[in-house]
Amino acid sequence: MRRVIVAVILAVATYLSTPPILATEVRPRGLTFEERVRAQKAIERVYYSHQIGTTKSFEESVPRDVIESRVRTYLDQSRALADHLGRPVTAGMLREELDRIIRDTRFPDRLREIFEALDDDTFLIEETFVRATLAGRLARESSAGWRLGPDEEIEPPAISATGGEGWSAMSTAGAPVASVFHSAVWTGNYLII
Repeated sequence: MRRVIVAVILAVATYLSTPPILATEVRPRGLTFEERVRAQKAIERVYYSHQIGTTKSFEESVPRDVIESRVRTYLDQSRALADHLGRPVTAGMLREELDRIIRDTRFPDRLREIFEALDDDTFLIEETFVRATLAGRLARESSAGWRLGPDEEIEPPAISATGGEGWSAMSTAGAPVASVFHSAVWTGNYLII
């Protein structure tokens, strides 16, 4: 009897500590922007529910424009990866990233909550939660190495001060390569990019 109880406890503990096994068959379909926003809102609700010391409601803390901005960001990053690096985010890449997330997560219970919030829909999980993670990671990894090809040119609107008489164009010779996906922090005195 004792062995049976121990076996049941171990089985339940294993079940609760492992992310769900998602269906391997993914039915491709398109997602509208609104569907992506709804999915992102569900993801953000899970994150918000784990914050300590929150006093505002979810709607006050995470307004719709913030959620829309996050969706636009990962869609823009996906597009930039395809356009600038010739490396579009594919279904295979999304599946590999999902496998990596499941394998390496430090919060399996939270991951399970996210999957449940997205109705355990593999396609929806990959196209929203996983795409945001993968596109962000690839954009960060790639941005440091992005350079113009030998036949590409950028003509930035280069300007210089002309003694108080206005602005005029200046030479771009020796100018640094344009940065992509950079971050900036205002310290109060300095802008660190």
